[in-house]
Amino acid sequence: NVYHFLRNDIVQSVKPWVEELLEFYPIVFYNGQLDLACAYPLTINFLRSLDWSGKEQYLNSNRTKWCVKDDLAGYYKGGHNLYDVLIRDAGHAVTNDQPLWALTLISSVTSGTPDNPLHALNTC
Repeated sequence: NVYHFLRNDIVQSVKPWVEELLEFYPIVFYNGQLDLACAYPLTINFLRSLDWSGKEQYLNSNRTKWCVKDDLAGYYKGGHNLYDVLIRDAGHAVTNDQPLWALTLISSVTSGTPDNPLHALNTC
């Protein structure tokens, strides 16, 4: 079965790959606030552990609120190719739990520029 063939990959870190990619490409990590499978604090711990040329810029960036219409959708932070986004009131299936907010985020990332992939998120 699939698990049998992929089980060795589960314990392999992708950290070196992410660090290398960050030197050349913007990466956006997003988590649902209520996600127990991929918890936001664990993602943040991973991101803080990365070593690349933009680490200090990312670590020193401010966490910003973003809204969709009049609703607080979540928070984002980022700098020098690394961005993290928290989507409020969403679990592991962000697109099911908060479809409009997920669409807003995905639209921003896909229409953004490499130096500002979150350009379309409205701060509040």
